[in-house]
Amino acid sequence: MPPELQRLADEILSLPVPSRTALVRCILESLSQSESEALEQMWAKVAEERCRQIDAGEVELLDGAEVLRELRAHVR
Repeated sequence: MPPELQRLADEILSLPVPSRTALVRCILESLSQSESEALEQMWAKVAEERCRQIDAGEVELLDGAEVLRELRAHVR
């Protein structure tokens, strides 16, 4: 990634979640309709594959709160 883009990404990632969410929406809206549709189709495929993996028992579902507790414990 070019240094200018990395600096921008770092700045964006330091924003609070609501601000990043608004920025993502703005960026997505700026894409052409076909690009937005392609992105939605890509995410739909990802979601379908994840659902298939869950239904097939190929992945283990974890409680989000428990995962965060474990991560915080490792960081301390």
